[in-house]
Amino acid sequence: MKGRSWFGLFGRDLSLDETLEQVRNEHGKKASSWLADKLGVSRRTAQRYLAGTQNPSKRTRQRIPNVERSVRRKVAAGKISRVRSMNVGRVVVINLSAGDEDGTRDIGNVSLPPEIMEEIAALYADGQDQEAEDLLNQAIVNIYANDDPHDRGGLGSVLYIDNYSPGMSYRSASPPPSSTP
Repeated sequence: MKGRSWFGLFGRDLSLDETLEQVRNEHGKKASSWLADKLGVSRRTAQRYLAGTQNPSKRTRQRIPNVERSVRRKVAAGKISRVRSMNVGRVVVINLSAGDEDGTRDIGNVSLPPEIMEEIAALYADGQDQEAEDLLNQAIVNIYANDDPHDRGGLGSVLYIDNYSPGMSYRSASPPPSSTP
């Protein structure tokens, strides 16, 4: 894909505190071990970071973006899995059989099946961005053409969205209840 992606809707840079909170939420009692392994510090030092009693050194802070990126990807995947509709707007499409730009399409609002969004979220969480992008493109174009969004053929196998509108938005299902008391 050459143009604007849709992933930017779901993630933003996290602060150090937000990153550490997400690590605690995701890894629970094993958070300090996980963080120590990712940052190359002792478990006790990681515990201090998580408790907020010690700030990472300058050297360690250079490794934090890798942890933050991993955490942000999982947070974004959770949001993606709950998307139920998207207002896609006007997009630039590529004709895959010709390999050329095929103009623009005003896609508008599309309802997306939960199982497709869950599959896209799993691909994104695993770092398979292009596969996630391809699956979403195919589902959106198939819905636009009144084809089955689950169909790996249809118009979605011929046209590819190359540039999403900057005004694109989405609606989500309610987030799952929090597991923390």
